[in-house]
Amino acid sequence: GPVKLGIALLGLVADPDDKAVVLVLGHHEEFTLYSAVALANMSSDPESDLWSLAKSVEGWGRIELVDRLAKTTNPAIKRWLLREGYRNRIMYEYTAYACATAGDLRSAITADEVDPELLGAAGDIIRALITGGPAKDMNDYDHAAVVVTAYLRHIAPKADDLQHYLVVKSVRDYLKDENWNRAAREKNGWDDTLRQQALTICQSVLDQPRWSARAREGLNSSDELVFSDANMVAADLGIDTWEMHWRRLREKPLESGRWFHVMHGASAERARTVIA
Repeated sequence: GPVKLGIALLGLVADPDDKAVVLVLGHHEEFTLYSAVALANMSSDPESDLWSLAKSVEGWGRIELVDRLAKTTNPAIKRWLLREGYRNRIMYEYTAYACATAGDLRSAITADEVDPELLGAAGDIIRALITGGPAKDMNDYDHAAVVVTAYLRHIAPKADDLQHYLVVKSVRDYLKDENWNRAAREKNGWDDTLRQQALTICQSVLDQPRWSARAREGLNSSDELVFSDANMVAADLGIDTWEMHWRRLREKPLESGRWFHVMHGASAERARTVIA
């Protein structure tokens, strides 16, 4: 509390000599928002200072700063928002819309050639927009149809990673939503023909025979993120992963998430084994 009050007072005094202190304090995510407001008052180039601070935080601080950088016209900041700024430890859903619009995802993804870094970032943002929740999402995004179809065009001949599968699955589920409102989706650029074409591409990617092997390989990974992706792909493919989860639980029984996976969908016989 006293530190926050101190930052606020420094912001009111607006002495540029205090900027270094405010920047240091802003590295602590509890103080990032307060530092951002103070910097806006005392800095001769607040946007650059906020960007520098945003690159040094990964949680709520980054979310707050991305929101403040969303009106930038600086090409370097726009590029960073699109390729990296959306990432945070909380939920990508908080920053996906701001970064898609401020970073001009539409122009980037509709280019003839898209580099792997941008393609990966576009997939993350699209998946977060579809998931939705705490902020504006795909239903609010005017360029939804253009961006999604362009992404599918680029990813279809290259899809070879579990993340690719999960993004395309997310798009497929979005397009197959039984509550799809054709009239409402028109403002996002969708029509029946475009929707069906996109669904066809999704299914062609997801029907590739290599995914089963990729999922089984990922289930043996020691990388928790890779394992998590593999587990979701395996579930979508109907692969029984219980034995794998059972082995992982016995290896680290104090990790609560492993209990959830073992009991999720367990048969009565398997449940008795776990309880015993």
